[in-house]
Amino acid sequence: LNTVWALVFQRLEEKSQHELRALQRQWIKDRDAKCEKIASGYTNSAYDLARVQCLTNETIRRTIWLEKLR
Repeated sequence: LNTVWALVFQRLEEKSQHELRALQRQWIKDRDAKCEKIASGYTNSAYDLARVQCLTNETIRRTIWLEKLR
C-alpha cells in the first residue's frame, strides 16, 4: 500500500495531493471502524484474528484502488 501510495502521490498536482491525503485519512478511519465492528463479535484470539484479517483485506482492496490511479 505504501509503495503504491507514494507512486500515485508523486504524480499528482498539489491540490490533488491534498485531496488524496484527505481521502486516505478518511479511509483509515472507515477501515478501522469497519474492522472493529466485525471483530467485536469475537473474543480473545478470535477477535485479534478477525480484526487482522479485516485489516488485511481492506488494505488489499485499497491497494488495488490506488493501483488504478497510477
